[in-house]
Amino acid sequence: MKKVRLVDHRLYNTWKNERRRCRTQSNPNFKHYGGRGISIHPAFEKFVDWLYYVESLPNCGREGYTLDRVMNDANYEPMNLRWADQSTQCLNTRVHKTNTSGFRGVRKKRDKWQAYVHVAGVQKSLGCFATPEEAYTARCAFV
Repeated sequence: MKKVRLVDHRLYNTWKNERRRCRTQSNPNFKHYGGRGISIHPAFEKFVDWLYYVESLPNCGREGYTLDRVMNDANYEPMNLRWADQSTQCLNTRVHKTNTSGFRGVRKKRDKWQAYVHVAGVQKSLGCFATPEEAYTARCAFV
């Protein structure tokens, strides 16, 4: 039986790209990861440790699922990783720099606050509310 090298594992490039985004300042995506203070948990510095953990998570290897951080502003660490589909990952983005509400998926629309989500690349309005907190609560209930 031929021994498989770890660098040939299907998740090796995922791990390598996470490290580059978090540690290499010349990486085009460093500003969105390492530049924001996001790092990789020490146990994940070794590919074998990382692999053992992520392969134990639900949906690993399932078609259309990729690794995602549960809390977008937190590190790559055991309790913050999951396998998620594209729709779930689109809902898990950080607040845009021009956002005036302070909440993801909430914006000012005339004299009200609109809650919205993007599902399968299409924006869906969840309604307008008196306060940004009400709009965010509605968005959280939908998600």
